[in-house]
Amino acid sequence: MTFVVGLASPSPLPPLYVLAGLLGILGLAALLIFVGSHALPPVLRATDAVSPSSVIMVAVSFGLLISFAFAVLGLPPLVGAFFAGSIVASTEYGPRVSRHITPVAAVFMGVFFASIGFLINPWTIPGVSSYPSPPRASPPPGNSSPAS
Repeated sequence: MTFVVGLASPSPLPPLYVLAGLLGILGLAALLIFVGSHALPPVLRATDAVSPSSVIMVAVSFGLLISFAFAVLGLPPLVGAFFAGSIVASTEYGPRVSRHITPVAAVFMGVFFASIGFLINPWTIPGVSSYPSPPRASPPPGNSSPAS
């Protein structure tokens, strides 16, 4: 995707910059594959030996760390979280982490959709402006005169 964006931008980047970005992303992916196959499983095993309930915390912390690293490098944090989730899922602890994370994901899914709904201004949707506005609340009885 970085390659296509570099080629399609209005002010084209020099090919060397596009190639450097592509090589950087491929290098980062290779590093993540190495970490996922050689470094993370022993860390999760050691954590499981000391405190089995902390494996979930270490896995989530790994995901946040990788997501933050992608953001620092100017890449989308969502892609980093995807890579981290794929790496954790490929370990022997993947099913256990997934089983414990699923209820949390369900809660955040509701929060996500509610926050997207709050961003929508219904009056900007075509056809909605033809509906009458909701009635305004009238002042309570006895308070109709302005205060002196």
